[in-house]
Amino acid sequence: MHLKEDIKALEGKINALQQKISRFLNDDPDDETIKRELLYDKEQAEIDIAYLNNKIITSYDAEKKILYYKKLLKPYKKPINNLEDFPIDELFNHVVVKSRNKVSFGLAFDLERTKKPVDSFHKIKTSYLIRKTEHKLDSQIDLY
Repeated sequence: MHLKEDIKALEGKINALQQKISRFLNDDPDDETIKRELLYDKEQAEIDIAYLNNKIITSYDAEKKILYYKKLLKPYKKPINNLEDFPIDELFNHVVVKSRNKVSFGLAFDLERTKKPVDSFHKIKTSYLIRKTEHKLDSQIDLY
């Protein structure tokens, strides 16, 4: 998600609509239908910006994220035998497969810092079987 980029795009749309409204009022001030449509489009873009700003403020608060993760993990007190039973897509924002035996899971608390991790947990070694052959997976959890 790139909410701030979406906000900038909407601001550009609002500026373009404002220019159209100004030009329209100078050219044909009597046509109310087009004027109402332009004003409605501008108002909708402003509402969308307010929604995205609210989403940034409420959804990406670190304390709320931690509470969300605690609630999500609460039912999983025993070891997990099958990943299909675990909400991995809800827990991690992204997964980076570095090689066949190296994987990095990402937790993003701040949308602006999704390129380089701020911190990482210790690496975890996990054994798994593929056709009676045991493999080892090195994984880690990165905080962004």
